[in-house]
Amino acid sequence: MKKLLLSLMSVSVVGTSATSVLACVSKNDTDIYLVQGNSGEIRDKSFNESAFNAGNNFLQEVLGRKKNISYVRVKDSETATLTKAYNNAIRNKPKTLILPGFYHAVPDNGNNSAAGLMKGKGSTILIDAADQIENQINISYRGDVSGFYAGMAAIVTELGKDDAKEVKLGAFGGNSNPKSVDNFIVGYMSAIKVWNQTSVEDKTKLFASIDEQKASTWAKRDITVKTTQKISPEATMKKNDTDWFSNSFVVGEAVPLLSKLDATVVMPVAGPQTADAISVTGKNFKIVGVDTDQSLAFEKGNFITSAEKAIESSTLISLAHTPEWKDVNLGEETVLTKTAKIVKESGLSLTRQDSKDGEFKDVDLAENKDWTNSVLWANGDMSSGGKNALSNETKNAIKEIYTPKVLTEASKDLFTYIDSQNAEFYNKYSIISKVSIDAYANKIVTGKQMKNLSDDLDELNLGELNDKEEATILNAIFNKNSTVSKNELIISEIKDNEAKVNIKDGSTVYNKLDSPLVITFTIKSPASGNNIN
Repeated sequence: MKKLLLSLMSVSVVGTSATSVLACVSKNDTDIYLVQGNSGEIRDKSFNESAFNAGNNFLQEVLGRKKNISYVRVKDSETATLTKAYNNAIRNKPKTLILPGFYHAVPDNGNNSAAGLMKGKGSTILIDAADQIENQINISYRGDVSGFYAGMAAIVTELGKDDAKEVKLGAFGGNSNPKSVDNFIVGYMSAIKVWNQTSVEDKTKLFASIDEQKASTWAKRDITVKTTQKISPEATMKKNDTDWFSNSFVVGEAVPLLSKLDATVVMPVAGPQTADAISVTGKNFKIVGVDTDQSLAFEKGNFITSAEKAIESSTLISLAHTPEWKDVNLGEETVLTKTAKIVKESGLSLTRQDSKDGEFKDVDLAENKDWTNSVLWANGDMSSGGKNALSNETKNAIKEIYTPKVLTEASKDLFTYIDSQNAEFYNKYSIISKVSIDAYANKIVTGKQMKNLSDDLDELNLGELNDKEEATILNAIFNKNSTVSKNELIISEIKDNEAKVNIKDGSTVYNKLDSPLVITFTIKSPASGNNIN
């Protein structure tokens, strides 16, 4: 990929010199700068444009300003070029730098140096990298969730018609990478097993988003959904396996793999090699794009959907969690509270890895915290509408049945598995295997069968209690709500006349809560029988 994208040319900052940087101040707001990590246009239908849109939405929707953010274009990703770009932006005293793309983190390119250059002046947000850096918010993405949604979208769209035939999902990566390439494919392939275990009732709901009258008939058909690519039973597939990896990101070099791929739908996790899948001779693949809505980036191509990363929403909420912005008063609310309300409507969910136990914990978008020096993992999505065959209605139907919460739990398990392997393993092997795919699919199927505590716990005031011991509170919950599985609950905090109820880790009955439920009660006075408030 580096050979493809890098050319030894000089940096251009909306012009070619410091004076041209100053000239753009009259056009753009200099409180926020975007610095590109690789050559290309700001309106690239990809990372640059998504991050640019997020910055503009922050200025305009949250802060109420009229201008766009400023940006620095580069002609290559060399260390000297990017360093010069950072310094050119910093010269204009921005509060925040937005850095789209992994090149900003790569040792031979950006070297994660922007955060240090901004220290004492402002902070940085690096998009699509997972290094924990002081003074920087790093956002990474659960591509497996995006991959699953894209795979399910392909299946439902291909089967949702009268002349539906056998569906064969295919996928390939450029170079193997467990957290940014292989995981997309694990999620995508797991959609096959999940679909084959989906009830007729749920299939009918999905097909009803395409045609209500024919949905029931389509749901009862027995049409094969499979992949013809050989999947290793164990995690022993070589990371350079030419049935699964083109071993490059150069346009044209995926053609040998694609020429022998037997698939109706293909997902290239290989950057510009999507072009190979569109144009390869003798094939007429339906296409699933990756990262952003790739149907917008290609004039040709029969796109069903794209396995999207939530770049815009994750960047927007991250801006509100920088120390320079989060507490800014907007009158009736702060920048943080206003941004959290906007982003919550997008359905974004974030997790961060606990430094003590290594577990991924859900993040409250509205928490009053500075997120610098942390890595956040954003959930995935799928493109719909426009040039995509997937409709908005079918997308929503898929997410109602296979909820982001359930997908996030499957993804957490996958990343725990990824982290359990050592460097020697990744020097040789890919995580793509029957073991990882089946585990992912089984977690989704099991999670879909689990309940929300709120479905059972409809009485949040327990009335009078003799004491505020945990056992007393749990018994009172059960007495008022007999369907509650009290052995699945824990009391995480008791304060005054309130108790916070949470779900035990590893519960097989209830989904995890985003935040504890608050139960209220009063305590009887032993002496008088009056309530103690």
